[in-house]
Amino acid sequence: MRKVLIVIGWIILGGVLSIPLYSLSTTVLWKRVDYFPFPVNNLLALKPFGEEFWVKTSTNEIYKISYPCLEEQLCWEKTDVIPSLTLGEYLDEEAHEYIEYSIGEGECETYHNITPLFGKKIVICLTSVAKAESFYIVSLALTDTNELWIFDKPWVSPYTLMNNIFMSFCLGSSIGFSIGLLLVIRTKS
Repeated sequence: MRKVLIVIGWIILGGVLSIPLYSLSTTVLWKRVDYFPFPVNNLLALKPFGEEFWVKTSTNEIYKISYPCLEEQLCWEKTDVIPSLTLGEYLDEEAHEYIEYSIGEGECETYHNITPLFGKKIVICLTSVAKAESFYIVSLALTDTNELWIFDKPWVSPYTLMNNIFMSFCLGSSIGFSIGLLLVIRTKS
């Protein structure tokens, strides 16, 4: 009976430990936009899906920055044209989707549990939420050290999420079963 309890205990422990490990592995964290070489003073606009954003540097120059940036690509250009973005919700007729913009001073809007930017003080944050067949959230933050940080996360279906958690639990339980069985066999000899 003791050996059965050891195996069952390892099955439960493996399954329970797999869930927080799965959630840590899928967490999308902030990424620093470190390829733009100039210190930024202000955020001006953010295109839906975070493909482009406009900033004002400490020398009052305006740049359009592309994200993400590949090595062989020109990632920023000086410009005088800033797109006008309406705060709140509006319908993008071309893409047939609702886009919601918000500006936060000192913090970012917390749509769908955006991970906080630990250890950094946010001066201003632009957030764009595209709502069509699914959500796509992009937040662009400017810190007090004139650094740019971006949070770029597509929406995941709850069915996909629950399926992944269940599969992770099954995998963890299988690993726990193997460890428990190995321990029982080793203590037998």
